[in-house]
Amino acid sequence: MAWTLEIPKRIKKDLKRLDKQIAKQIVRYITEDIARDPENIGEKLKHRKDNLHSAHFSNKYRVLYSFDVEKRTIQIAKVGHRRIAYDRI
Repeated sequence: MAWTLEIPKRIKKDLKRLDKQIAKQIVRYITEDIARDPENIGEKLKHRKDNLHSAHFSNKYRVLYSFDVEKRTIQIAKVGHRRIAYDRI
């Protein structure tokens, strides 16, 4: 059974702020790599009780997401440059 992606409107706004080429590559990374295997792509963030993971893209960008194995859903929480990706999460 395939995973279902949940991408909030604010993530789409974050992607629009990035360079178009980078944004396209990040969307492809989310829809192809993370959506295929969310359990093994990113690393679980330490010292957090929730299921938030961080996937590194191009050494400069981060995709923060959580997933529910039973429901087979992936919730994208934040996308951005590594310096600001972890702010306010």
